[in-house]
Amino acid sequence: ASLVAAAYGGERGHPVLFGREHWAGIAASAAGDRGARAYLKEHACAVELVECGDIAQAYDIDTAADLHHLE
Repeated sequence: ASLVAAAYGGERGHPVLFGREHWAGIAASAAGDRGARAYLKEHACAVELVECGDIAQAYDIDTAADLHHLE
């Protein structure tokens, strides 16, 4: 699979791994802090989920404050 995402309780989360064939499309659609969100929505049927809820927790760390919250 060339689009793979961690899942937590069946819900897509982070990280997401993108195969090389998706890079140009992601770069073209990325905007602001939304990153690849639009691209992933357009290609949702191609995303393979890997359940990670048993080994990790779903956190999206974008700022130093987010990281501080976890520490």
